[in-house]
Amino acid sequence: MVAMYKLFAFLNASLGNITRDQEELNPMAKELLERLHNTTKTTRGLISNLTCLLCKNYNIFQVDVRYGDSSKGKSAFKKKQQGCQVLRKYVQVIGQAARVLLLHLSPS
Repeated sequence: MVAMYKLFAFLNASLGNITRDQEELNPMAKELLERLHNTTKTTRGLISNLTCLLCKNYNIFQVDVRYGDSSKGKSAFKKKQQGCQVLRKYVQVIGQAARVLLLHLSPS
């Protein structure tokens, strides 16, 4: 569960960076920006559920997460490329993790 928490904390930070970059690079891409915002909201919900699960079931109250380099100083093409790579990798992870969390959070 700690590893899943770290994964989603990293994903949330990545989505924040991607959204910020896309707002700057493609401010008129309303559909894309809406999807990014919705995905970020879903990810935050999963992090919240994971936090509750870690506290309640495992008595873990804090998880340290380390982040990689920011996209500051990178070209527009590099920012878009990295954003696509991150989203492609995590597109299925969110749905699968939500199902796993539902199983763990459901009353037994």
